[in-house]
Amino acid sequence: MRNIQVLLNLREKLIPENRSIYDEFYRFRNVSLWGRLIGLYRTGLYRQTLVGNITLWLAALFKRI
Repeated sequence: MRNIQVLLNLREKLIPENRSIYDEFYRFRNVSLWGRLIGLYRTGLYRQTLVGNITLWLAALFKRI
């Protein structure tokens, strides 16, 4: 099962702030290129390393999130 589906099952147990971030992430996954990039920026998601962050943004760019 994909992580996004597991989180969907647990959505109601998330605190409101994390539920809001999850909802934004869920919405921006299937929109246009600019929508994905803006959505990633708005959610504030990041990885702990520079390489990880670059990979995250590339994944959003190529619709692999």
